[in-house]
Amino acid sequence: MSGEAIVERSHAVLEQVKLLEVADKRTGQFSKGMKQRLAIAQALLHEPSILILDEPTSGLDPRGMVEVRDIIKGLIKTDITILMSSHLLYEVQEVCDKVAIIDRGVLLTYDSVKNLSAGQDVTVTITTLDPITRPEFEAIKALKDVTSVKRTETLALKLSFSGGPETQFHVLRGILNTGVKVVSYMPQRAAIEDVYLQFVPEGEA
Repeated sequence: MSGEAIVERSHAVLEQVKLLEVADKRTGQFSKGMKQRLAIAQALLHEPSILILDEPTSGLDPRGMVEVRDIIKGLIKTDITILMSSHLLYEVQEVCDKVAIIDRGVLLTYDSVKNLSAGQDVTVTITTLDPITRPEFEAIKALKDVTSVKRTETLALKLSFSGGPETQFHVLRGILNTGVKVVSYMPQRAAIEDVYLQFVPEGEA
């Protein structure tokens, strides 16, 4: 690879990890999140077909975690196969297509996130712009797959239902169709966490 090609490739990977604007700065001035993104750029420099990431967001602040996750999501759309290890299971569910659960070197299960999440009980908390009326509450309670609804605060509800990401989408759409103005819709924990707890007995994690 010629010197010009190397420079061009370097600029390309720096742009991928959103560091092109600081390409002339010394790395000593970088935050931990920027250094993590730089490490990903170094791994991408030679156009690998497989990229292995070990706890890529470990030790990062919330902004750094979001930035690294966004980069990984972008890489997933390319031809690179990404293997990522993480104890942050909500992150695994958000980023990965397939999941392997390994305990003490033993592969316990391997499947798509969609398949592993299917049938799992999910609890979400929604907050609303205005107080939920009784008819709206009853309409939400009657939604398909919803097993329980509890008002926790004036502007908050806790819902439980079975299903993975697709079911979560349909439940959210159903809530919006009732006319409720949803401000946030937050699963209390990732469905994949319940799968992990099924496979790894208490005290063995």
